[in-house]
Amino acid sequence: MIVLVVGILAASTVTLYLLQHREMTNRIDDSLRRATSNYQRLVTAPNDSETGKPYASVSDILYRAMQSTQPAEHEGHVAILDGALRWTAPDTVGVRLEDDPQFMSWAAGAEADGKVYIRTITTDKATYRAVSLPASIRGGDQVGLYVAAYDLTAERRSLYDSFLPFVWISLGLLIAGVVTSWFLVGRMLRPLRDLRETAQSITQTDLSRRIGATGTDDLAELSHTFDSMLDRVESALDSHKKLLDDVGHELRTPVTIVRGHLELVDPADPEDVRETRELALDELDRMALLIDDLLLLAKSDHVDFVRPLPVPLDELTADVFAKAKLLGDREWTFAAESCLTVMADPQRITQAALQLCENAVKYSDPGSAIHVSAHAFEPGYAALRVTDHGRGISSRDREKILERFVRGTSSAGTKGSGLGLAISSAIISAHGGRLDIKSAEDEGSTFTIVLPTTQASPKVL
Repeated sequence: MIVLVVGILAASTVTLYLLQHREMTNRIDDSLRRATSNYQRLVTAPNDSETGKPYASVSDILYRAMQSTQPAEHEGHVAILDGALRWTAPDTVGVRLEDDPQFMSWAAGAEADGKVYIRTITTDKATYRAVSLPASIRGGDQVGLYVAAYDLTAERRSLYDSFLPFVWISLGLLIAGVVTSWFLVGRMLRPLRDLRETAQSITQTDLSRRIGATGTDDLAELSHTFDSMLDRVESALDSHKKLLDDVGHELRTPVTIVRGHLELVDPADPEDVRETRELALDELDRMALLIDDLLLLAKSDHVDFVRPLPVPLDELTADVFAKAKLLGDREWTFAAESCLTVMADPQRITQAALQLCENAVKYSDPGSAIHVSAHAFEPGYAALRVTDHGRGISSRDREKILERFVRGTSSAGTKGSGLGLAISSAIISAHGGRLDIKSAEDEGSTFTIVLPTTQASPKVL
């Protein structure tokens, strides 16, 4: 950790220094460009801004340029006329360009081609960032040059000096951090002790104990993760208990009905015996169906519940449509808009889709339209869709109907255990997909099975 902190501090210091150095270079170049722009306006002006008369000589132009420019810190300027030094900066200017022969030699050479230069010049004395600006008068034979330059060596030294306090402060903070962390190790490990004590205190019937650690470090995150795991385990046990209660209630009803009719049947009345027999068989069939559905839901958590393989979605949907047409007298239509291949267990997906088709028949009127289609969905996913024009589902029921033994208010008067949509949802979730529901009361419903294609990443929606 110490090495990591040192590395971070070193990297941040170097990065900050480089950023500041680049900002310094950009600032100098911007200043030189502004000087160039101001100088060009002065040179191209028809008259001297001070006297209002045309410039009499190149020397006058250079003098006006020197007079109208106030050099910044670490900046200097000179004026050269016909290869010789003509004007220098006031004594208050710290950077004396005329005292550096190598720089002046470069300035004299820059005058020869009459071009504008902005470049870095390195001499034995310093490194400069300079601009050279020519001056002349039409018809005249004198050639002048205005040169402005920043002392980069001094600028870098100033930047370096400003960083020294930051470096010393960082080192001091690092030492203080190391000393402090030595005494905080025990406190940092407290979540591990709490984790051990919590795990020891948990019993089969009491999962209410939580660590409740605070903080944002790795051990605190581990504690939060452990608490979240306990929440899920407790929720699963509660769900299991609720399932047992629901199963007991749902199975107790048909048993009570059969027992009551058997106790009241008149053995001497053949008609009463026949009716009681039919009722008992019907209730036993309902119990058998309920038990099969519950067993299917129990298996949905197993890793081998589905065996996905590449399946053409249009062919799978066509097979579902061919079987669904036998479920009821409806105006069935089919469309396969996609030739995508999905990862699916054909039997399980067919089972889920037929359950949706059966619901569409159950909650719609004879002769109404039911549309079964296959199409591309969001990237990496495709959809099998069942649309009806039946009773629809209220907004308050839409989130609950996927739960076990829950039926919507629009299901009044129709038979069912409330497990069909729960089974379909479990099958689709086992494929790494999801079941989307769009519905409006008295307008119909659209159930969309979203499945990953063979190009999809292995994630659960």
